[in-house]
Amino acid sequence: MKKRLIPFVILNFVLFACSDSDLDANYNFVECSQLPLVSQDSFLLAQSDDFDILEYSVTENCLNIFFNSGGCQGDTWEVRLISGELDSQDGVYPIRMTLKNQELCEAIVHKDVSFDLQIFQLPNQSESELSFLIDTTYVSIIYTY
Repeated sequence: MKKRLIPFVILNFVLFACSDSDLDANYNFVECSQLPLVSQDSFLLAQSDDFDILEYSVTENCLNIFFNSGGCQGDTWEVRLISGELDSQDGVYPIRMTLKNQELCEAIVHKDVSFDLQIFQLPNQSESELSFLIDTTYVSIIYTY
């Protein structure tokens, strides 16, 4: 009788050990995949292969960008976000996304990438609103923290 009861107890433990609320708590954390580079020289000299930004959003401290380019699978792509210096007159950071793409295929490949914006938070301010201008698309992105 005990031999039949042990698998039943183990199965119940596995099935009911975690509640849904425990699982939901783990998914509230947003992790950005990359850090941007802040360098005026790199910003001015940055070169990139062609790509199109299809969508962008800010989630918590992450700038999420959905884009496409020609290639095979995009596994070898090197994507960077480079920022110049804050424009003190406009209060805007110029940013540039660059793509190094050496894939020779002609398929259109879609990718998601995210960048951590915490590096742009102003010291001694618990909240503020910052603006970014992506030079390749001429769109303004508002980041509030």
